[in-house]
Amino acid sequence: MRSVKTEVTRFARFRLFFGLTLIAIFILTSTQPVFKAYAGDRTIVITMTDKPPTYVPEKLRIKVGTTVLWKNTAKTLHDVTTDPSEVQNSGDVALPPGAKPFDSGFMPPGASWSYKFTVPGRYVYACIPHEKDHMVGQITVTR
Repeated sequence: MRSVKTEVTRFARFRLFFGLTLIAIFILTSTQPVFKAYAGDRTIVITMTDKPPTYVPEKLRIKVGTTVLWKNTAKTLHDVTTDPSEVQNSGDVALPPGAKPFDSGFMPPGASWSYKFTVPGRYVYACIPHEKDHMVGQITVTR
């Protein structure tokens, strides 16, 4: 026959183990600085938020042939552009050699826009209305 003290100690160890497991799962799933997508025919979603205005994720690594879908989940107007003639600071955007600039146009709340990446290299894009807030994202496209 087990004592009450033994049962209480056993229950406390179970609660500690369960709590630590939940914390470990949270840490492992929430600390991904660069998201990777390797399927060539996949669609990856980037959300646009406010407070602060940002692309989520800000950095992404994908394979050639991947489509990226930007979704405006904010309550403000957003944009996605790599066109240096459209931004205030041309250093806020960049394209790999052979790639043509793209621009989503202004996207109201709830709008989406997609682009299929066919040229490998580093793409840096900005949100025109929030460029002053440093709303800039980066996608690296690999073969």
